[in-house]
Amino acid sequence: MNLAEPMVAALADDLEALAFEYLDSSGEGAVAQTRGDLFALAQAWRRLFEKHGLETGDEIALSPSRGPHLPALHLAALADGLAIVPLNSALTPAEIEGVLSDARVKLVVSSEEVVERNRSIAAELTEAGVSWLAESEVDADQASGNFEVRHRDGDDTAMTIYTSGTTGEPKSVPLTHAGLLANLEALSQVWHRSSQDRLLHVLPAHHYHGLVLGVYGSLLAASPVVMMSSFDARSCLDAIRAHRINLFMAVPTMYSRMLSVAEPGDSLDGLRLAISGSAPLPVSLWKSFSDRFRVPLVNRYGLTETGIATSTLPEAPRAGSVGLPLPGTTVGLLCEGRYVGACRGKRSPLGEICMAGPTVTEGYGNNPEATDAAIHDGYFHSGDLGYFDEGGHLFVEGRIKELIIVGGSNVIPGEVAEVLAKAEGVEDVAVVGEPDEDLGEIVAAYVVASAAQRDQTTEAEIEASLREAAAKGLARYKQPRVYRFIGEIPRNPTGKVDRARLLASAS
Repeated sequence: MNLAEPMVAALADDLEALAFEYLDSSGEGAVAQTRGDLFALAQAWRRLFEKHGLETGDEIALSPSRGPHLPALHLAALADGLAIVPLNSALTPAEIEGVLSDARVKLVVSSEEVVERNRSIAAELTEAGVSWLAESEVDADQASGNFEVRHRDGDDTAMTIYTSGTTGEPKSVPLTHAGLLANLEALSQVWHRSSQDRLLHVLPAHHYHGLVLGVYGSLLAASPVVMMSSFDARSCLDAIRAHRINLFMAVPTMYSRMLSVAEPGDSLDGLRLAISGSAPLPVSLWKSFSDRFRVPLVNRYGLTETGIATSTLPEAPRAGSVGLPLPGTTVGLLCEGRYVGACRGKRSPLGEICMAGPTVTEGYGNNPEATDAAIHDGYFHSGDLGYFDEGGHLFVEGRIKELIIVGGSNVIPGEVAEVLAKAEGVEDVAVVGEPDEDLGEIVAAYVVASAAQRDQTTEAEIEASLREAAAKGLARYKQPRVYRFIGEIPRNPTGKVDRARLLASAS
């Protein structure tokens, strides 16, 4: 069972239909790619894979530009039964070298820019018998023949994603054909995806959100994708209207920036579904965006290792929650040594979120110790804290390792940040624990003042507003002892707060 089979079957229905349209960062310069164009370019890549001796099951690293080669390369690699290793083009040469040495790839294909930046690594790979090609080296005129898909078993690896490695060396996460298909089909059912959707794609296409949900999900639904070369909040608002977009996926930071640049005449009336993920979605942002655009954000929860496990329903938006478990996925909470599921009519205790089902990886490919630590009792243990409300909806309260322990009392950073974000003059805020000789840790808030307030309000005045909000909304031990004003909250590419860089900025 090859994931490419249902994609090819859906796309082959009408080869003249639009598959992808590519825009520059301003939302202009549209370049159209029909399904027939996509198949032809993918077939050309398959000829080149054959020329380089790639066989079913071999690993191939991909880091193409955000243009026609992106979907063509992925479709070609899947159809050939290759195991894809998506490369983040923003990684340093040393980081890319670490991934490639662990993955043992047979071929690397990337944009010319990424090739140029990694000339020394490419030379070392060539000596080891591994070629590194620029995407321009394919000859599309060589494309011919039927687009056949090689057979793969459902438990064969379709893709290996390397985690960000914020707590150590990146870990490899193998994802199977059957697992990816099961996750995309469950999401298609919940989100009502169809060929009538038009997705505006602004996410990085090397991780689960942007690649699997955005690109693969659209190929499976045979729905057109309008892809911007990079995210720009103003251009994004314009493109949603100009290109009749009805489906959008983004991280919370993107929604916040769209809200901040919105003008009185901006409308998202044609948008049926706006999905948020990859980082916590503050309730205040959910409400502000919904009130301004009349489009409730659909929140979902999952990890690279588990796929998407829960989602709120488009027809029943719910602020603060990440939704209900998807069909086929079991979500439980580890509470005092036992697993607790949702119980309608009763709120659950707080516990570690654990998941099981066909979408969950069997383990890390390069770290058996991490596998043993994360997977036991048939569950993947996320390290995230959460609870189920009386309706069975899951709420994520933060990570176990991010808990701040103040004099023996647990403080969840996300809870504090949610309260502080409502204070006047605050654009962004992150909360961490800092060492303290007396209490062990204290709560520290890192604050970005809103642009509108920077010239009109002093930091002392904004801090007074923060302290007032904290006093009203938080128990005394949860209230920050320290407020630090900075220009920007450091975040990783998926929008999560980079706590190591945040703490380093204070030293």
